[in-house]
Amino acid sequence: LAVFGGYPALWHEVDPVEKAGVLSTIYETYVRRDVVDFLGVRNASGFNDLVRVLAGQAGGLVNYSALSSLAGVDVKTVRSYLEILEQTYVIHIQRPYATNPRKEIRKSPKCPFVDNGLLNAAMGDFSPLEDSSDPGPLLDNLVVSEISKATDARTRYWRTTSGAEVDVIVQHPDRVVPIEVKSVHLRRPVLGRGFRSFLVKYEPERAFILHRGARFQDKTGKTLVDFLPVHEGLLLRPWG
Repeated sequence: LAVFGGYPALWHEVDPVEKAGVLSTIYETYVRRDVVDFLGVRNASGFNDLVRVLAGQAGGLVNYSALSSLAGVDVKTVRSYLEILEQTYVIHIQRPYATNPRKEIRKSPKCPFVDNGLLNAAMGDFSPLEDSSDPGPLLDNLVVSEISKATDARTRYWRTTSGAEVDVIVQHPDRVVPIEVKSVHLRRPVLGRGFRSFLVKYEPERAFILHRGARFQDKTGKTLVDFLPVHEGLLLRPWG
């Protein structure tokens, strides 16, 4: 899933080269042509450049001015194109969770791709996860997209102006559930400073860290923290 995503057209493909070919075709026909033609995008080149830029930053904070410069379109058009990409299920606009506007980011969204296969097709890179020098963005995108598709709750992220961050906040009407993604194999309970900061401030009942190792638990203050293998967390969805 982290490399080829979950499009049904891939279910019967075994050969990675064939999978890459199918995804490249989906990207070329759906994103580069169908979406552009159906919605009457005037600047097809700018639109496609924007998709590639978003893929390259893989869910980083959106800077409209920077995207405008890189894609060669104005800021208003960037915002319009992002709406189109969300409406056509190419990206998911992930907005920030904030209760303190002076210390927490509350405006800049992130734009993870709905499917990792489409993300990698936009970048033209289907390298195995274990060969990647930085698998973090792919795993982050996978977790955010799969959680967003599998819950009716709002899925946000949290970040302070000083840089503390939590990858996913599942916002239920009566509670929030923070989820952090680690691309490493943790051998013991380790909480990053940003994640711990959120637990101290909001005191959620449950929290989850998805990583590439085994399952174990820890407790910080009032919060029970479950460390789960990524695949197990996405299968069980205990935050829902």
